[in-house]
Amino acid sequence: MVPCTPDELPPGFGAAFWATVPLVEMEVYLDYLAARLSAAGGRIELRTVDSLAELAGEVPLIVNCADCGATTFPVTMPDMIDHIVIGASDLAASKAFYERALAPLDIQVVLEFPGVVGFGAQRKPELWLREGGGREPVHVALRSPDRATVDAFHAAALEAGGRDNGAAGVREIYHPHYYGAFVLDPDGHNLEAVCHEPG
Repeated sequence: MVPCTPDELPPGFGAAFWATVPLVEMEVYLDYLAARLSAAGGRIELRTVDSLAELAGEVPLIVNCADCGATTFPVTMPDMIDHIVIGASDLAASKAFYERALAPLDIQVVLEFPGVVGFGAQRKPELWLREGGGREPVHVALRSPDRATVDAFHAAALEAGGRDNGAAGVREIYHPHYYGAFVLDPDGHNLEAVCHEPG
């Protein structure tokens, strides 16, 4: 938390703080925050305001999840990552594992060169396995359209020889609808399938 400088304060406010935090999908997370505040005895009033200055002197605390000048929240976020490459100590074994583990997500081999295999959907490789390396485990989370597909991924990955690193289930620590499953691949990389939609 960083204190705002006097020129950053909205009119009528004596103090404010800002922080850079992980991006969350507020349309999902706001309900969770509101429920926790209500459970703790807080009172929530929903109304439209033209500026934070309208609230100065009316309320003891304002939590603004964007910034002092924000007027709208984005409904969707653009994809940030184009592709990722992870090392595989035994490329053939890793390829066989990923082919089976990713089948429920409709992800398959779409491109292959000597020493590398590219997995993806709709003919675009987004997850590459590269021969060699594999010593520093990484965490790769793949989107799932629904919870049943997360369950199917977990079962398929275990059948393919993966090691369980977290059974399919809700992880409310992230947000109330975060449903994920985790499996370690042959090199110890943490492979996850996650669905963000309500069950």
